[in-house]
Amino acid sequence: MPGSFLTSFLLNDHLLVDAGAGASALTAEQQAGLSGIVLSHVHLDHVGEIPFIADNIFGARDSALPIISLKSILDDLHKYLFNNVIWPDFTVLAVDGHPILKFVSVDEGEEHYVDGIRLTPHCVDHVVSAVGYAFTDETGSLLYTGDTGPTENIWKSARKLTDLRAIITEVSFPNQLQGVADAAKHFTPSSLGREIEKMPPDVPIYLFHGKSRYQDELLDELDALKEPRLRMCEQGETYEF
Repeated sequence: MPGSFLTSFLLNDHLLVDAGAGASALTAEQQAGLSGIVLSHVHLDHVGEIPFIADNIFGARDSALPIISLKSILDDLHKYLFNNVIWPDFTVLAVDGHPILKFVSVDEGEEHYVDGIRLTPHCVDHVVSAVGYAFTDETGSLLYTGDTGPTENIWKSARKLTDLRAIITEVSFPNQLQGVADAAKHFTPSSLGREIEKMPPDVPIYLFHGKSRYQDELLDELDALKEPRLRMCEQGETYEF
């Protein structure tokens, strides 16, 4: 929809989580100052502005910008996007002796540190290889699922976090489109309601990814769950956990 950005979250002002809107939402200076981009999966609404970020930071950094995810996700990104057909391979194109981007692979459950933030990927159930992440700094932990349908491992890991401050997860389709949601491995309010039973208790739950056409219907169905922890993310809003 006009005026609506695709999925991106900026963590602690310097770590971009997914890149559906990084180039549109951040200034050129902010893009050049990123410490990394963490990807949940390779769908275009989550990676689509990495090429434009690469263009915008060309020659503005003294080191390559890390793109961090599972190797399978990075391999797909290379194969289908940075393939010298759809877009130049910015992991090879260099300025002052260093490439514009570098791919940094992490394994499921492996801790990785970026500028004071510890991130740990956990696989989720989507139609392509996909992960969510636990992000931890000195103030506590945040859990981000990325796109997913009903899943298991990430919630088991979340329950072990003693300092979990918030969960960011998705809801995409209204209940009338449950069949579509199941096929695409996304949540409706109904399936999200069942999934909440797996989540750690007493933690705020922030929602994203709702289809714009069904926004009012989604909000009504979420209200009907009578779950006070639920809150829709708002574009451009800053949240402190």
